[in-house]
Formats: sequence, C-alpha cells, structure tokens
Amino acid sequence: MQLLVFLLGVLTGLFGYIGANFIVGPLLEYRKLVGRIGHKLTFYSHIIKSPGVNKRLADEGSEVLRDLACELESKYLVIPFRNIFTSTKLLIVQQDALDAKGEIMFLSNSLHDDNNKDNHDAWVKIYRLLKIPQFESLPTKSELLDKSLNAKDNK
Repeated sequence: MQLLVFLLGVLTGLFGYIGANFIVGPLLEYRKLVGRIGHKLTFYSHIIKSPGVNKRLADEGSEVLRDLACELESKYLVIPFRNIFTSTKLLIVQQDALDAKGEIMFLSNSLHDDNNKDNHDAWVKIYRLLKIPQFESLPTKSELLDKSLNAKDNK
C-alpha cells in the first residue's frame, strides 16, 4: 500500500514537471514575448511612424524588431499541442503568427525609409494578429480613409 502511494506521488510529480516545463512553459514564454513585442512597438512608435528622423534610434529599433520577429517564430513553433491551444483560443493560429513575423520584419526594414505610409498599417496589423488588446481596435489608414469617404457619401 505504501509503495502504491509512493509510486502515485512520483508519477504525479513527474507529470506535473512535464506539464509545467514542456507544455505550459513554452506557452508562457510565448505570451511574455508578445508582451515584449507590444512594448517595443510602443517604445519605437515615433520612429516607426516617422522613419529617417533619428538614424541612431532607427538602427537600434531595426535590430530589436528583427530579433523579435525571429524570436516570435521560434517561440511559437516550440509550443506543443498548438492545435488544442488554438481551438480553445489560448493561442493564435500559426498563419497569424507568421504574418505578424512578416509585418515586424517589414517594419524592421522600413525604419530608414522616408516613405512611411505603410508603417502605420503594419503596426496596427501586428497588434491585431497577435491579439494585443491595447491597440487591437486601432484602425489602419485605409480603414480611416474608407470611413471618411463613406461619411462624405452619406451627406
């Protein structure tokens, strides 16, 4: 009887360790990364929306964003049972993660470019794709233009 209790205790500890380190751990690391991405997008927003103004910050921001984009893909892909987590809405679908990575890479590449018309839209898309609630409901420039055109048409 004591052996059975001991074995059940060991098995419970083993499954708890596996669950915490190999299932929940990667999911938490991914969520922390999404928070860091949101923080860095806000921190560098003045450079993202007005590229070419400060070369030193643009260089720094470009490197940071590129690193975050690569880290996003790697953290997402090591999460086990992604299908279960996406079906329960605890995790975004893989295509959204890859699209967000692409948008972050786009921003990284465009921080030195004076043509910033697409940067705002990419910034908003990242928040939407990663489901970062702070700015998830921000409209893109094309959505703002559509609203203003519809308002003019209704008058």
